Order: sequence, then C-alpha cells, then structure tokens
Amino acid sequence: MCVLGAACGSSSKPASPTTTTTPSSTTVVTTIPQTTVPGTGVTTPLTTPTTIATTIKESAYVVSVDPTARTITIDPMEFLVGAAATTEYHKENPQAPPGGPPDDYLIVNPTKDKVVLPLDPSFDVELVHIGDTLHNPPVSASLTQLSHESNLQYRPFWVTVERGVATRAEEQFIP
Repeated sequence: MCVLGAACGSSSKPASPTTTTTPSSTTVVTTIPQTTVPGTGVTTPLTTPTTIATTIKESAYVVSVDPTARTITIDPMEFLVGAAATTEYHKENPQAPPGGPPDDYLIVNPTKDKVVLPLDPSFDVELVHIGDTLHNPPVSASLTQLSHESNLQYRPFWVTVERGVATRAEEQFIP
C-alpha cells in the first residue's frame, strides 16, 4: 500500500525522515513546522515528500477536482480482489458464510484522508460513468467532465502519480 500523506508534528524541529517502500516507489516524508503566509491565513504544508522512484498507481476515491488550480484531491483506499478480498471480508465479517465478498471485490477505507495532488499538463481521464451513461471499458473524458461528475467520492479510481504529480485517473468498473 502506498502512503501519500503523513501525520503532522507539533515540534518546531523537523522530525526524522520516514521511508515508505512499495514495489514501484519509495517516498521520504520529512515533517516541517507549520507556518502561515502573512496576510492570507494560508498555512504551508506540514510534510514535504521527495519521490525517489518514478511512478505509483494508487486506488482512491476522487474527493474533488479543481480544473482552474489544476489539482485533484483524492482519498487513498485499498481495492481488494480475489484471495485478499476474501481474507479481509472474513476478518470484517467473521460470521459470514464461506466464500468471498459479493462480486469478488472489497474496498477498505478506514481513514478519510484528503491528499491534494497537482495535475500534469497532459492529465488523462477515463470514466465508466458519464452522466447517466455506463461505459465498460472506460472511455476518455476531459478534466472538465470529471470535475462536473456527481458522487465521485463513492466511485473507485486508479490514480497514477509520477514524481508527486497526478498523470492519469481511471475509474474502476464495479458490477
């Protein structure tokens, strides 16, 4: 599982770096003090990620999209299938009959994180649902279309991040 955010500290000294490793990336996150930009009330980020590897693909809900600011806010989660889904399903539902979850997938999202990522100039979007129309496989859509879609926070996506910048969002078809 990839970690895209970190908890903040209250110390004015930076904390020791924490390294998280996944099969396709390593991220070093150093906690820095929070400061406020004079006259704006805006605070600086509490963490500064430095991506060593190039690309990760994160399962997430899309919380919001801001085409003007060119950002996407996601809530990372785990989209489990097969044996992993069955194991987690029985952990969460010990009295469940043998077998796995309905439709053989399970979404695990114990936290409601909000991770804001900048968008690559060539950000690519593929959607299963556009308005009331269902597409399987997903079809290409514009950033504006994505920003106007309803209920994104309930629709699983695969978000590709390269060196801290979102380059692609593909909606996961679920039965």
